[in-house]
Amino acid sequence: MGLSRHHEHGTPTLTDLGFSRTTADENLYYKVVVGRPLILVLYVDELFLTGDEDMIVKCKRELTREFEMKDLGLIHYFLGLEVWQGPNKTG
Repeated sequence: MGLSRHHEHGTPTLTDLGFSRTTADENLYYKVVVGRPLILVLYVDELFLTGDEDMIVKCKRELTREFEMKDLGLIHYFLGLEVWQGPNKTG
């Protein structure tokens, strides 16, 4: 997902949307709902989500209400690594 606008005065942050920032990386967030994790990574002006498909769809809806965004579809490359995805598996 491409973000064309970052946090502005009066705009909710990711923590306001239920995410917690990890101590490992300031751009890595997570949310656990009924034991199901949702992971969100910010990289420059990109946002990556991984987790339960229903949670991803709901999260995208919530985020598009708060931020101007464009869904770029499934990830194919990230930092020079090729990402393969299939039903119930990622490699």
